[in-house]
Amino acid sequence: MSKKWQRNKAWEDENLVGPMVPVRIILRVFSSIPLAVVLLLFVSLYATMASIPVGMIARIPTLLIVSAFYLALLAIFILPALYYTRKALVKKTPPVRFLAMFAIVLVLGVALSLLWRVGIWPSLKYHDDGSGFMLMSGIVEKYKSTTIRRLPAFEMTETQFYAWWPMRLALVLFVINMVVATVRRIEFNFKNLGVLSVHTGIVIIALGSIFYQRMKLEGDTLLPASNQASIPGPAQRAFYDREDVALYVAQARTPNAQPRFEQRRMSRLPLYNAYGLEAGLPEGATTLSQVLQHEWLDTDEGRTISQPIPAGPGTLVDPDIRFRVVGFAPYAELQDEWYEAPVPATSEPNPYRKIDLYFTRGATPGVKPDSNAIFMFPFFLGEPANRIRFNDLMAIEYTRGMEQQRWDDLRTQFGAPFSHGIIVEIPETGFRVVLPIDEGTRIPLGKTGWTISVEQLAQEPPFPIITPGYENATSSVAVINMSKAATETEPAKNFSRWVFHRFPELNQDLTPSASGRPVRTPPDPSIRVSYIDASKLQIYLDETQNASGEDITRAIVRQPTGEVRVIDSLDEGWLLDLIPNEQNDRLDLHLGETWAHAEQIKRPLPTPFEQRDKSVAGSYTKAFLGIEVSVPARGAQPEWSQVVWLPFVQYVAIQTQQRTKVTLPDGRNIMLAFGRYQHPFPGFALSLVDFEMIAYDFRGAPRDYQSIVRVSPDPIYPGPKPNFEEFQHVVKLNNPLRAPYHWNPDKAWIINMFTRLRAGLDPRQFKLSQSGWDRQGWQQSQQMVDEGLLDKPRVSFTILGVGNNPGIHVIAFGSILISIGIPWAFYFKPYLVRREKERLAVLHKSDKAKEASA
Repeated sequence: MSKKWQRNKAWEDENLVGPMVPVRIILRVFSSIPLAVVLLLFVSLYATMASIPVGMIARIPTLLIVSAFYLALLAIFILPALYYTRKALVKKTPPVRFLAMFAIVLVLGVALSLLWRVGIWPSLKYHDDGSGFMLMSGIVEKYKSTTIRRLPAFEMTETQFYAWWPMRLALVLFVINMVVATVRRIEFNFKNLGVLSVHTGIVIIALGSIFYQRMKLEGDTLLPASNQASIPGPAQRAFYDREDVALYVAQARTPNAQPRFEQRRMSRLPLYNAYGLEAGLPEGATTLSQVLQHEWLDTDEGRTISQPIPAGPGTLVDPDIRFRVVGFAPYAELQDEWYEAPVPATSEPNPYRKIDLYFTRGATPGVKPDSNAIFMFPFFLGEPANRIRFNDLMAIEYTRGMEQQRWDDLRTQFGAPFSHGIIVEIPETGFRVVLPIDEGTRIPLGKTGWTISVEQLAQEPPFPIITPGYENATSSVAVINMSKAATETEPAKNFSRWVFHRFPELNQDLTPSASGRPVRTPPDPSIRVSYIDASKLQIYLDETQNASGEDITRAIVRQPTGEVRVIDSLDEGWLLDLIPNEQNDRLDLHLGETWAHAEQIKRPLPTPFEQRDKSVAGSYTKAFLGIEVSVPARGAQPEWSQVVWLPFVQYVAIQTQQRTKVTLPDGRNIMLAFGRYQHPFPGFALSLVDFEMIAYDFRGAPRDYQSIVRVSPDPIYPGPKPNFEEFQHVVKLNNPLRAPYHWNPDKAWIINMFTRLRAGLDPRQFKLSQSGWDRQGWQQSQQMVDEGLLDKPRVSFTILGVGNNPGIHVIAFGSILISIGIPWAFYFKPYLVRREKERLAVLHKSDKAKEASA
């Protein structure tokens, strides 16, 4: 205990009394060494929690109990043996007693350990099937690879966890403790300069770390290349943050205007866990996933989220339009979800039907199966694309109110095996013929004058169907050339007719024209053609009414050989024996659950953990965000809201296809995007001038790649503008760009050094490094160079990593002080103390000699 500390304590005990006692206590606490030890221990444990899974921490009580059990087993047998051995050998010499007791401990220890290993531990060891002993086994299993910062209560990256307020508070308290203890305990003299330097360095490092954590920014910026080699690319005035995200909102004020996006920062958005996955579904609604019993391996476990996203100053969106986060999926794919909804009053309903497929081996004829369905087919009768289900072996079409003419065509008997057939009618004459066909078939139609030639038979249309209402629908199609010789009353005809098996209402004629481009017209009404595809098992179900007005479901089953079976009304929704065979192995269909009306939304489907890319864990790369857009009631307009799920966008400015449009009831249009938050560069802008990839010999892997970047002042930056002239810099892997300040050889060395040190403390000073490039574009353009189409390979963009290092020189200075203070304290101070003792000893000896002579 130093004399300075003793003097301070004595003064406090004498003066800090009565109402000042709390001050004395606080001073004593912050002057104590144990407080520093406790704070450093807390920092160590805090850092440990950032990397050790919760499941491992939850295992500690079990490990302690099992260890105590093992030690108790050893003690029960070894301690009595040692006691009686010592008592029996009390007259022996100590070495003999020690060897005997050591041998007993060794033998019993090995024997008891083998007994534990073979007889006890197998029963206690916890297994994946739940057997064995494990406290909090559910927590251990659930969080065996989850750290505490990934739990729903925290949702932080490692950087955010270390920058959280408990760590900052601990560092601040440690700094205060270090300063107070140093001032009150250590004498300020030359010999203590080492320990003073160490303490000062620690304080400076702690303060610098707090400043660094507070002001640190990291991200990247994408610099597009120009279409012309001699002109720099578009200037970029901002960079994307590595972790922080924002909701991008724009309102289209005029039909053709490019919307201006504003970004609304979301600071407490989840990262690792799912929330509100059913956002957008009406409460209590039955979904198709529930009906089909789809198992979701990753759910939100009932967690919900509701985070308003307020507008900032100068918003570009009408103030009555509000946005709120209502759902989050950390790793998912967007899928269509159907749910049961009330029948709309102003539009046609979209009924839902479920068909169950059963298979019974050796079934009894006429007996309905009692086993579970092997497959379930959903049908939505109001949408052509969703009223058909098919595979390579069979197809099912489910309609409502099918036209009788098509029903009659589908049930037509051809009288011979076939895979493709057509029905041709000439209404004017009553001519009707049924014809099996194949590609290349040419058939004159008797005295009608018509001749048909089959040009193509395809399972899918050569071009996608784009007719409104039929989007994403498909059908087998027959392309038939139809020609008729001229007569006295009408000219010759020659056109190709596209005949759809599923959608005869989409049939069309293509007539050659002088321009070479065929003219599309509705089918010529003088001749009707219907196409029957019997290349696989075809099942047709249709809901209609019988002669008595009763609702029935009728069916047609056409075998791949062309044989047809008609069922006028299904018996209790059953369609038995789809493919008759001698073994009585039966395939049956049954009409299951039905909804009067179904509606569709987009919702995220979580990706199973084992299928996730571990390299993107802890980022929003595969995330979806549920945003509720709402407008309050106004006048006769009721309150309105809609939930949309937004995919994460890495570069919002260029990935325009990832934007989502929302139309409000009053016609206003809103554009939304979910992406990384953008920070403006402090008064400068970057442009890509040129790019070069330097490869190893023979065009091997890239040895280096570099971007020539132009740095120019930004005249529209609203903050303080740095004073520098436009310059260019070659950015390489090991040659980063520093901006806005850079070393200017035209200025004096001392000015550059002073400015460099000042820039090291400025959070607005950034370092930009080469981090990515358009490899695919370079390779494609290199091929064009080889073919003589380009003069040099090019890229479409380059990516620069952006980061600042605020206060890094302060931390370095603290490290220097510690490096100087440690050898001073451990080597130079003992030398000074020893020299002082020798000087005092000599002085004391001379004083005694003087006394003796006197």
